[in-house]
Amino acid sequence: MRRLSLIKRLVSTSWGSNMDTLRSLYLGYKRSVLDYNLICLQASSSKTVQSEIDRVQNHALRFICGGMRSTPTAACEIHARIEPLGLRREKATLQMYERPQRINPQNPAKLLKN
Repeated sequence: MRRLSLIKRLVSTSWGSNMDTLRSLYLGYKRSVLDYNLICLQASSSKTVQSEIDRVQNHALRFICGGMRSTPTAACEIHARIEPLGLRREKATLQMYERPQRINPQNPAKLLKN
């Protein structure tokens, strides 16, 4: 949440950064931390932990879009062009499963499996 406070300080009605600047700041500064070890930690964590992580992104989306608390999260995701974390977790899990399947059969790592 500390990293989110930087975005919060840059948002203002009289002055402040535009939406594209806030979006790139969020993607580079906050979501990079959320994506670190996405597969191992987030995909295998409980629904409660996942919802807490999603809540952090939802707060950031509302800051970026200038939405109120009652603004639907999906509308903020579309407006800010930011993918939901649930979809990112699913995609990362599928990629982790698929990557070993694509290894060349002559690769020594593939030969160890047999």
